[in-house]
Amino acid sequence: MPELFRQEIYPPAVRVAMETMPPLAVAIANRWMRKWPERVQALVDSGEYSAALSQETISVLEMNGYDATKAGIATGMGSLLGPPPQPKGSQPKRREPRIGTR
Repeated sequence: MPELFRQEIYPPAVRVAMETMPPLAVAIANRWMRKWPERVQALVDSGEYSAALSQETISVLEMNGYDATKAGIATGMGSLLGPPPQPKGSQPKRREPRIGTR
């Protein structure tokens, strides 16, 4: 299984849930965290992250011809290619600019 990027962001329950998913889920989680860290943080804060990741993993598996139900994963709907939008009413955490780095 690939290593989870910035795993300290995820609460223990989310990390345990990822361990039950196929390795593809970690690859998707890593892509989301690298490209959309604010949306990932908002989903984690709202408690919706595990469901969103599971849905995306199922969608990618099904687009590639795998039957997710046979893999023991609940059925999901279409691929988003990125994490879903921030939950309504949540604000992304502001990141402090890094001085002296590119």
